Amino acid sequence: MQKRLLIIDDDEDIRDVLKAFFESGDYMVYTLGKVSNIFDAYNKYQPDLILLDYKLPEENGDKICLQLKSNPGTFHIPIIMISGYPKSTLERDYHGWNGIVSKPFDLLTLDTMVQKFLNKPQ
Repeated sequence: MQKRLLIIDDDEDIRDVLKAFFESGDYMVYTLGKVSNIFDAYNKYQPDLILLDYKLPEENGDKICLQLKSNPGTFHIPIIMISGYPKSTLERDYHGWNGIVSKPFDLLTLDTMVQKFLNKPQ
């Protein structure tokens, strides 16, 4: 069964690259440029893992992550935070995400992290 990824990033080019890359790896991929209600998005796509940009136009990724990790129905979903901010800045604002990837990122490194959190053989 295909694993489902939800990519939330306001940069369309990044969404397109990630979507193409992970679909070629046999994932079902959904993308959003913004999210006004993360629980609506979760219910619609039922992702196994979320790749979440830290800086979004409506609400920062750290707040979205906190909402998901504070909810008993979604706290188990692995979240990988993607950001152009330094890792030390993100660690100060930690809200439960499972991993951090800095932009620009290496697709193979990101894939390894995704597979780790999904317990998917490499």
